[in-house]
Amino acid sequence: MGYELYITRQDNWWEDDAAKQITEAEWEQFVSNHEQMQLRDFAEAHSSTGEIIRIESPLLAAWQHPINNETVWFSYQNGKISVKSPDDTISQKMLEIAKLLNARVQGDDGEWYELGA
Repeated sequence: MGYELYITRQDNWWEDDAAKQITEAEWEQFVSNHEQMQLRDFAEAHSSTGEIIRIESPLLAAWQHPINNETVWFSYQNGKISVKSPDDTISQKMLEIAKLLNARVQGDDGEWYELGA
């Protein structure tokens, strides 16, 4: 299980204040207008044993990592967007997205991230 970062408007990512959520419509519109991202219904990956792992969600967004060309999955759930095990490039992308959504980026342990940090 990897470390996650969250794009959120909540005071803390684990809170659930409906008034502070990024709405599904906002996320759909954002991804639709972003030339480097696409909405997908599912994500698949192969485990080290060759097993196919599949996650289904109507608001998954795919983004191609500019350095290693791997697909990065942005998962929308409960008014926030998360990415598992992001590197520095992904973290910076999340910060850019958060700024455009009037949100912030927070880690699993509650620490806040800032652009350029």
